[in-house]
Amino acid sequence: MTGKPSTAPPGPALLSARADDGTVAAQHEVPVDKTNEITVFQPLLDQLDDCTVAGRVITADQLHTQREHARYLHRRHAFYVFTIGGNQPKLFAAVDALPWQAIAVEHATIDRGHGRIEVRTIRTLPATPTTVGLFPHAEQVFLLERYIYDIAGNLLGAVAVLGITNLTAAQADPAALAAYTRGHWSVESLHWLRDAVFGEDASRMSTATRAMTALRNLVIGLFRLAGITRISHQLRHTGRDPYRRPLVLLGLAKPTRDQQDTKT
Repeated sequence: MTGKPSTAPPGPALLSARADDGTVAAQHEVPVDKTNEITVFQPLLDQLDDCTVAGRVITADQLHTQREHARYLHRRHAFYVFTIGGNQPKLFAAVDALPWQAIAVEHATIDRGHGRIEVRTIRTLPATPTTVGLFPHAEQVFLLERYIYDIAGNLLGAVAVLGITNLTAAQADPAALAAYTRGHWSVESLHWLRDAVFGEDASRMSTATRAMTALRNLVIGLFRLAGITRISHQLRHTGRDPYRRPLVLLGLAKPTRDQQDTKT
């Protein structure tokens, strides 16, 4: 649900995005005197009421795999699905030492495209007392592995990621945990769209940066809610009649015969 800050000056905005439709629920600026966005995690989610947060599954960048974040989400009756990295060395070592090779793959997906085949697998284990002692409210840990092959079946690369969650096995099976983790990339894609498609990184603006970020988020959200996936194509299409086609997309005007908006 949370994402990394943008690089637009003077201060990046830490975002919270709904995983189901990709629209932005809240954003919070990271003060320029802070080294990272860890301290903004809670103020960001504080902007959302309890009805919005309670019962939700929160995913975040690995930087946010923090004990205090886990306690905060527990207090707000929310769930976390975090990946584990070098910022939590004791936790990583404890989870990495579990007998993963003795556990059968519990769920797998296969995707084909762009001349390659991607196989994703997941294995899960109950959180051990040691793990719970290192990370609050943990219920399950998991190992995600991704293998990339060319169309001839030759292995091109492999990546393994450890994770932790306070969701019980009854609340989230291996397929659900894999989907939550993969779904976090919808947040990352939002940053890529703002940076690459909307030119946020190249912007020279020094004022109203938060307002411009909010407007970019709004446009992306409207496109996604309308079922539009090819956003660059839609921007070019809208730009050919910028005073009418945005209104057509919002349902505030009717398209002419030669101005039919297509959802692609």
